Amino acid sequence: MTKSETNFRLWIKKNYPGVFIKKIPDFKQAGVQAVAGLPDYVMFYNDKTIWWEVKCSFGNTLNFNNHFTPAQKVVFNKMFNQGVDVNIYAISKTKGSVIFLFSEIMKKRSVKCH
Repeated sequence: MTKSETNFRLWIKKNYPGVFIKKIPDFKQAGVQAVAGLPDYVMFYNDKTIWWEVKCSFGNTLNFNNHFTPAQKVVFNKMFNQGVDVNIYAISKTKGSVIFLFSEIMKKRSVKCH
């Protein structure tokens, strides 16, 4: 687990007491094509299922074309079309952590961390 994912998990546990959160292994970890494109984490909290992707090490702009894999673009869009928006926990080099929705980034093509 990366330092950024550790920071994310600490933030989740602080802001969502009693949460059950599960890391989804990515293609590199699982070696199975079926998991390609899924968000990093799924969270179960107060009868809700919430999906999270952790992005880090970029300036102050998160870009749809450069910061998401082709598989993520396809899968996240399919999730959105089924009524599930993926939360993006972004850690920029200059602005710290910020939360966006994938649909916002998909629509605007890029978002700035403020």
